[in-house]
Amino acid sequence: MLMKAQRDLGAADGRTAVVIMRILLLFLLLSAVLGGSLAQKFVYMSLKKSWTEAQMYCRHKYTDLATITHMTEQTKVASFTEGNVKVWIGLYRVNNVSPWIWSDQSDFLFHHWAVNKPDIHEPLQTCVSTNDYGWVDKFCTEELSFVCYSAAVKKTQVLRVEVESHENVNDPEVKKNVLEKIQQALEGNVTLSWRNQSDGNVFQKKQQNKDSQHTCH
Repeated sequence: MLMKAQRDLGAADGRTAVVIMRILLLFLLLSAVLGGSLAQKFVYMSLKKSWTEAQMYCRHKYTDLATITHMTEQTKVASFTEGNVKVWIGLYRVNNVSPWIWSDQSDFLFHHWAVNKPDIHEPLQTCVSTNDYGWVDKFCTEELSFVCYSAAVKKTQVLRVEVESHENVNDPEVKKNVLEKIQQALEGNVTLSWRNQSDGNVFQKKQQNKDSQHTCH
């Protein structure tokens, strides 16, 4: 991680490199603390239920039936299946002319339909299952195993850091450059932002032993 961060810093403008380096180590620690707690957790249930029963079960025990938003999540959910065995996920539609929606009301932006699916010749197949081959629309009354999910735990951490710089670190371009370089060096689901003070600035100058420092809240 640190080597990666140093490579990224090499591309930074010289006037901001020292600022980035001093702040980066603190955010690397933040990434290590939060990284393991932000992933969505999928839970396979071997008992067989209709789609509606599976939805009720997941909402009671966890968050909801599985919502899949990218290929990594699809691979994870499909790993619970073998061959042609299918499991319910949270995708459905009210009828054959309504749009597909997720049980937790997430936006339907990603899809991984199997070949020739959804089946336009079976308008009553309005619930979706998946396996290694992709998504398959099925009758909601069919009883299948299913996959629930527990929502990612989102944490907010506010850090106060001190940096030394001879440049104006409140310059919008400097702040933007610093934040972008730090974000590139981090891994996992960590999003960074500056917190402005009451005067609209991020950094505040303080005097200490005749040395000028800037404090970031």
